[in-house]
Amino acid sequence: MKRRPAALLFFSAMFLFILSGCGRLAEPEIPGYVRLPNRTSERSDFPDPEIFSSELPQIPEEVTEIDVSSRSFSGGGVRESDTGLEIYLPGTYRLSGESSEFVLSVDLIDDEAPVTLLFDGVAVSSEYISPVFLPRASDCFIICLEGSSNSISGGGVPNAADVNAALWSMGNLYICGGELSVSGGFDNAVASKDVLRLSGADLTVSAPDDGIAGRDAVISDSSRITAHVGGDAVKATNLESGRVLMQNSELFIRSGLDGIDGCSYLFMSGCTADVVSGGGHLAVPLKIDDVPRVYDPLKPSYKAFKAAGPVLLENCTVTADCADDCLHSDRDLTVSGCTLSLMTADDGLHANGILTIRDTTADIGYCYEGLEGSSIFIDNLNASIIASDDGVNASKIGGEFVFNSGYCFMVCAGDGIDSNGSLTLNGGTMIINGPTPDYNSVLDFSLDSGCRINGGTYISSGASGMALVPEASETAVVLSIVFSSQIQENIPITLTDGDGKLLVCFCPEKAWQNFQFSSPELQKGMTVRVYLGGTAGELSDCVSPRAAEGGVLVSEFVISSRIAEKTVALSD
Repeated sequence: MKRRPAALLFFSAMFLFILSGCGRLAEPEIPGYVRLPNRTSERSDFPDPEIFSSELPQIPEEVTEIDVSSRSFSGGGVRESDTGLEIYLPGTYRLSGESSEFVLSVDLIDDEAPVTLLFDGVAVSSEYISPVFLPRASDCFIICLEGSSNSISGGGVPNAADVNAALWSMGNLYICGGELSVSGGFDNAVASKDVLRLSGADLTVSAPDDGIAGRDAVISDSSRITAHVGGDAVKATNLESGRVLMQNSELFIRSGLDGIDGCSYLFMSGCTADVVSGGGHLAVPLKIDDVPRVYDPLKPSYKAFKAAGPVLLENCTVTADCADDCLHSDRDLTVSGCTLSLMTADDGLHANGILTIRDTTADIGYCYEGLEGSSIFIDNLNASIIASDDGVNASKIGGEFVFNSGYCFMVCAGDGIDSNGSLTLNGGTMIINGPTPDYNSVLDFSLDSGCRINGGTYISSGASGMALVPEASETAVVLSIVFSSQIQENIPITLTDGDGKLLVCFCPEKAWQNFQFSSPELQKGMTVRVYLGGTAGELSDCVSPRAAEGGVLVSEFVISSRIAEKTVALSD
């Protein structure tokens, strides 16, 4: 029978060879930070683009027709079984019709041969065993024909040991083309004991446990994934070399555990994701300790995206609401060209290794800590962070925090920026509403390594008990003004030069006592006037474009050095 014309996706023979023989992907080696290079395909921390390549399928003119409603078929390679139908010869089979308590088994005589299943309006279910069971085929292609709607549901009791999904494959499993809905009755929805690949698919999964699981890899290109699951939505299960790679895909995830568990490696490029994991940031108490959450496959976690190895996101748009970290790597986390909107009961972005961010916008509206890594390097980050502890934490003794460019606004109950090593601001704008308690500081850094401002604009307010003053380079001046008593929130501080030109008007959201400021406009020999109170103009991240009206002059001084510290006594 002639095949119906359809827009079908397939994978080339060369690509299959690459896939079947691929080993562990190269992991990123990030050198000591100077400046991040532009992303190129030659860099070892990004996968070979060929891994996403695909070609149109070679569908023969004659295919075997299978009607699951009547359990009938038109050609060879198919036979009846106790529970449904069994395909035992390689070839191309087109399936249509509906049937309950039906099992399609693909058990090829030659287990190194491939098989292609064309789904054209097929709906199968089984209450007890996997409705689509693929125990013997090197590669199984499920191609959902254009315009068709297809569904698989059930799988309550395993067919055999480790068979735990409504759609289960022992070999490589490919899902291409149009709409497919898979609902797991007992455990998982879709699972492969080898590589699971989506290309141009529209896949909806639901299950008591995991949604989409591949042992060695889950690879998605130009696909749409919708998941409502009690466990992980997407995961690789090989603890040594499992990986998840996604390109130009759209994800809508509601998961009881992690959104995506990349296992040893996670890469996403050009993807859009909306994730709620673990019930969201209000489902559990906000984290209160400072113990890093180390990846443990035996303990539940509720992250949006995670891996025990490197995690890399480029040109992605992610909205996530999580009971755990939103983005997490037990090694290095790199985010480039992304737009992030995050809410979490733990950290927004967390790397046990190096956290690298460039050309990214991040709105972290609720978190324990906004950014955490052993060292943190930032080029062109536009961020807003509301944190119950530190806004930023470079956690490694002797580590680094380097902010090269961008715009960052933070409101923090703990330290604004906490570096257990050095802290460097090279440019951009950094605004921090810091801690009220005296046991925290706006900037907390190792005295041995130091904090240095080389350029840009830095504005902060916070407690004075542990306040540390950064150093200034030959191209910058830093002011630190400590008042004799605490100033309540929403009371502005205005600085002008001797001619009345506005330098800054800042209206802190939290009570404060120490104000720090650095700007290219500050120069040695300049007269600075300090006004307190009054009515600030329209605010943008606590900054007003004009001086507060009615402010009281409380101090006037001349900047005599690049680090200008001033104590201001306030009358009762």
